[in-house]
Amino acid sequence: MNPKDMALGINPKNYLSYNVMVVSSAKQDREHLIRILLRKEFSMTSAVGDTRIAVEVLENLPELPEILFVDIEEYALTALRNLKKIRETYPDIKIVVISKNAEKDLIKDLVQLKVNTFILKPFDDKIITEKMAQVLGRKDLAPKEEFHIYQKSQIDLRELKLPSLPGVIMQVLRVNTEDPEVGCRELEKLISPDKAISSSVIRLANSAFYGRSGSIETLKDAITLLGVNTIKNLVFLQAKKNLYGELKEKLYKRFLHELPILSALICFDLSNILGLKKQGEYLFLYSLLGRIGMTVFAMNFPKKYLETLRFFEFGIKDLTQAEMEMFTTNSQYIGHKIFKLWKMPEGFLDSIAYQNFTLEELDTVPDVSKAIRLGELFALKLLGVILSQEEQELEKGILTYFKKEEVSEMFGDEYYELILDHPLYAMAMS
Repeated sequence: MNPKDMALGINPKNYLSYNVMVVSSAKQDREHLIRILLRKEFSMTSAVGDTRIAVEVLENLPELPEILFVDIEEYALTALRNLKKIRETYPDIKIVVISKNAEKDLIKDLVQLKVNTFILKPFDDKIITEKMAQVLGRKDLAPKEEFHIYQKSQIDLRELKLPSLPGVIMQVLRVNTEDPEVGCRELEKLISPDKAISSSVIRLANSAFYGRSGSIETLKDAITLLGVNTIKNLVFLQAKKNLYGELKEKLYKRFLHELPILSALICFDLSNILGLKKQGEYLFLYSLLGRIGMTVFAMNFPKKYLETLRFFEFGIKDLTQAEMEMFTTNSQYIGHKIFKLWKMPEGFLDSIAYQNFTLEELDTVPDVSKAIRLGELFALKLLGVILSQEEQELEKGILTYFKKEEVSEMFGDEYYELILDHPLYAMAMS
């Protein structure tokens, strides 16, 4: 029999049905899942109500299931502890987690448990097929329409709603950073007419991070304390916040608000570690604005781009692939167009041009772009995004290039906790 003619539930290696166990306390969802699996010729070993019972049943089964479907209703530590025990005791069982909860903490825990895939409720036949086809290596069963809820959009760039960049931003970008005294005077002159930016600068100077606690009252004193580079970063951050408009969904907050500022702060710290200290300011700005194309997609297609990000968030597709299949173009291309429209300096254009380089292209990419990509990969992991195999290999490749293989351990949960207290992070997320 041709393997392509087999049902998803049949193992092409031995022509037998995969044995499956379903764990779910939600009766309706459990029965719905079982019906889907039986239609695809999976063999049902057992179905139980929670992970505690699952642990007990597994200990007494004469034949272990090959696949375990676990429905986690909420972020439950007990369920995760039981899942960890199952993973450690039965490492060969493929674990599929289903949940209506897509919060960062749960996703991070599931990544650490090395679950094979994650399914966000509500699910249907098509979603189960796509996910399990990936888990079981049955790409021949992935539907040609890629399960999009929406029709693919043909984008006319002339019809897109594009964000404008305030004139003060370009003036701030050109401020002299070599002479701090001259730079501070220029910044004060540029910023003082803008009350929102001025108040943000004074508020930042009075934050606990700088230890002044209310003693800074004038814009001049605030600029002197913070320095030219920090003020420039703050001005760009304020401008970027103004682009988001009504994009309030949690997924947009994660990818359009938190990912850029987290990537930027990581890149700034990486600049010292990777021997790029002189480029630290630009690494911050390139990272902060580099994914502006994502914001443009979200502004113009708020519902459709949410769907695109869901594919990316759980490692179903990389970002470019998900965007191309939904829109026939990608945020890298859109971002490059935006930077040209804004007449950004050449360095910004280069940062986008090299944005999605592969491991094979590593040796042809500028070191600054390597650092930007590394910072973003670290940030994605901190946000609980499941990196693809290619992205994991690229991260290792970049670290090997810089001879800093140990650096990844520095950017874990403890680092993230410190970042939460950074005033620029707080401003970005407020």
